[in-house]
Amino acid sequence: MANDDLLTTTLNRLLLMIRAGYPVIYIVSNEETRVFDYLFQLFRIIRRENPAKELIRWDAARTMARLDASKLLRADAGATDPSGRTGIDWLAAASSETGRLSPEDRVGHSFGNQATAEWSVNAIAEGGSFAYENCMAIFFDVHHRLRWNASTEQIGDLVRPLRNAAEQIARDYEQERVKHEKERVAKEKERKGDGKDKGTAPLAFPYRTIIVVAPSAAGLAEELVREVAIVDFPLPDQAELCLTLESSALVLSAQKEEADKPPEFLERVKNLLAAAGRGLTLEEFRRGLSLIAARGERLEERHVDEMLERKSRVINTQALRYTPRVEISLGGLKAIKAWVQKRKVAAVDIKVRDDFHLPPPKGVLLCGVPGGGKSQLAKYIAQQFSLALLQLDVGALFGQYVGESEERTRRALQLAELLSPVVLWLDEVDKAFGGMDGGDNGVSRRVFGHFLTWLSEQRSDIFVVATANDIGTLLRHFPEFGRKGRFDEIFWVGPPDKDARAGIFEIYLTPHVQSGYLQLNTKAILELAQSKNLPLGDSPLKQFASLLADSVVSDGMTGAEIEQAITVALYEAYDDHSKNRSRDLHAGQEQASSFTPARILECVKNAAATAMFGGGRRPTPPPGISFTPAD
Repeated sequence: MANDDLLTTTLNRLLLMIRAGYPVIYIVSNEETRVFDYLFQLFRIIRRENPAKELIRWDAARTMARLDASKLLRADAGATDPSGRTGIDWLAAASSETGRLSPEDRVGHSFGNQATAEWSVNAIAEGGSFAYENCMAIFFDVHHRLRWNASTEQIGDLVRPLRNAAEQIARDYEQERVKHEKERVAKEKERKGDGKDKGTAPLAFPYRTIIVVAPSAAGLAEELVREVAIVDFPLPDQAELCLTLESSALVLSAQKEEADKPPEFLERVKNLLAAAGRGLTLEEFRRGLSLIAARGERLEERHVDEMLERKSRVINTQALRYTPRVEISLGGLKAIKAWVQKRKVAAVDIKVRDDFHLPPPKGVLLCGVPGGGKSQLAKYIAQQFSLALLQLDVGALFGQYVGESEERTRRALQLAELLSPVVLWLDEVDKAFGGMDGGDNGVSRRVFGHFLTWLSEQRSDIFVVATANDIGTLLRHFPEFGRKGRFDEIFWVGPPDKDARAGIFEIYLTPHVQSGYLQLNTKAILELAQSKNLPLGDSPLKQFASLLADSVVSDGMTGAEIEQAITVALYEAYDDHSKNRSRDLHAGQEQASSFTPARILECVKNAAATAMFGGGRRPTPPPGISFTPAD
């Protein structure tokens, strides 16, 4: 589902829930101001059909305050569909001049310090006064008082008052609804009796709604789980960010200063900048614009990269890592590289998919030995598809509170959908779900089940790369995870063969050759090869890489072990340099680099002797699943 559709769906759902008399709605979002502004749009619609409706706000700083609805509601403002039978342009309503709230408007008239959260909840539940009997009350800063505290084994002090309020509000709503329906039927009979058409407009009746806005629903007390309706509020999409950009000082000044450039230039930069901001909150996006404006710079395409970097810093957490552009060199793995090349255009070009009736690529499951290159492959796929890479460490999603793991999982996948098209890399899923034997009260099983459902149902342009060392663990609990319908292909990534090893050695040695730190003397390489009776390549670098890749030298080594062997050679060369430096300086000699082909060859052979799959040992794929070799 596109995110603009998600916003519309969320708001329409909230409007329906309020009209249906849901007593307590729990909205999960970090964007208090943005959520409040959209809730105000809902209130304006409800106020038109129920003119006595009041809007109340509570937060820890100001306690409870009643907003002046007559001041806020203007004759020309807001959405125009109080019946809800047709679509509402929520975005246009919220962004219009008449649809905005000033900071003062959001505060309202305070009831005083006596209006604690508990007092306010109880007052709304009782509905005794004019202000409370027919209101929409929005609460902030109370989520920590609605949790179960595992350390003290006590529930938060607002759990019972809110639960009582939910019961009372629901009971009052039903009574008022029945009363209203009887009055409506009586009016309908009266209208038919005198032959006059008095219209069919609904008669408003008083009811209350409590809305809690909080950054998380994790740890919500079990007593409230079925009493409240939890709604995840989506982050702003590209259309909303474009509207924010349109009204910013940055664009307004650019429209004056960029008169020498075609209008298409500014429009293109605006769209690119808004697209780069997807995944940020509205306030985070505005801060990025403010930084550009504060430097007095004109709006340019380079600011798109700046926004992408800002997004990386904001998104990157223990569980998520966002890389806008991936640069990587990868040796070997010819089969999967060819597979990727066939799909690189279709992965990002909808027209190509439509013209050739191609289904969008779903993703791949990469299984195999540790250090075989699965992580590098995930990066390679993002590079070849020209897409950003969103790495998800599934193990870091698990939290201490009840429901926290599931909430983090849901949010991570929602973020992936918002960032699409994107490559989503699920790293080491076998380790992440190691608790499915029952050691974590079923949390791993529930989270993994959520992933399976999402993989089957998601329709966004997200290419999923899942990596696993021990796929047998997952298949034992979820054999359906291994079927090809869930992934486009399942690859087995084993130790690289000779040609692949040569390519890997070449990649890791190239920077040192280009910098001049590694001197490859063809004569010395030939002598090394002849002494070992080894074949050679063409250029000095290829010759040396071919020598190192021979089975006598590096058989069974993985890509990670090859990289580590080169690192060991570098440190040994440094150590040798440090020991001989004073001697050479005293003798007045220029010290040559100790990072020589002979030293590298020695370190590689030493590493091969202890390699995980050296000595002819070869890993075999687990039974019960059909793999395609990656090399």
